[in-house]
Amino acid sequence: MSKIINDKDVIKIFKEHEVVLITGSFDVLHLGHLRFFSSVKTQISNDVKVLLVILSDNEIQRRKGTNRPIFNQDERAEALSHLETIDYIHKWQSSWEDLRKFVVEMQPEYLAVVEGDPGIVNKKEVIESIGGKLIIVKKTDDFSSSGIIQKLGL
Repeated sequence: MSKIINDKDVIKIFKEHEVVLITGSFDVLHLGHLRFFSSVKTQISNDVKVLLVILSDNEIQRRKGTNRPIFNQDERAEALSHLETIDYIHKWQSSWEDLRKFVVEMQPEYLAVVEGDPGIVNKKEVIESIGGKLIIVKKTDDFSSSGIIQKLGL
């Protein structure tokens, strides 16, 4: 099975493994992302699979503006697939709001976020409602894709 998986494979992963779910845009991959993924990996057992759900181009554009994303979803998925800290990647095609339903249906054991995530209260509520645990990774730097894009004047 490839690291980049379809809907059918996502269901299989959840049936066969404990999962930590990470969601986001990951438009411009940077050191903050790498540190976040590494930190998540150190907080779970080796048997737990890390599933990264990356938002669609349309959803990123809707949320962050018409000049985004810088890298399309296929490019982001391919780049992320080379990271050892990520077991699987799913290219999300629905809206950001539909992720809540996905989490409830799939019932991951963990949902990982970075400290200061604007949706942290909602994510905590959702994961705890299904008996899962929220992993909050301390933000130790000031990296952000949006900040990098702004510095580049894009």
